[in-house]
Amino acid sequence: MDQSKQPDAQHDAQEDEDTPFGSVFADDSQAFRTRDDVGLRKAFHPDAVVRVHDRRTDERLEVSPHEFFTRLYEEIGDADFAVETLTSRFADGCLFADGVWVSQRRKPVLRAADLFSARADGRIASLTVVWTPATQL
Repeated sequence: MDQSKQPDAQHDAQEDEDTPFGSVFADDSQAFRTRDDVGLRKAFHPDAVVRVHDRRTDERLEVSPHEFFTRLYEEIGDADFAVETLTSRFADGCLFADGVWVSQRRKPVLRAADLFSARADGRIASLTVVWTPATQL
């Protein structure tokens, strides 16, 4: 194959970050890591909704982003998210991530699948989350 015709992953990643949603999501990710409530609030539209289906208990919630992150922080503690599947279409305003929250001791805490949807300005309009029991890594 002609090398000049192959996609440039670095270039594509840069283009994604240059989209409104790519920029907002990068800021949101940093705010999440540092537990910055103000930064998280900026990433979401004021009327944004988070829908959670906790399949461990079959509980279904529709909450504000603040309520969701408060609950998530309680669930995961200082765990890190080990991504297993990531599909980002920043230009289209959506991102899907699936993975496991893993404690500092490398124990699985919670499995999560997240679908983010953004408006044209890049701010997150909705987040749909499914939580399931974590399994061995």
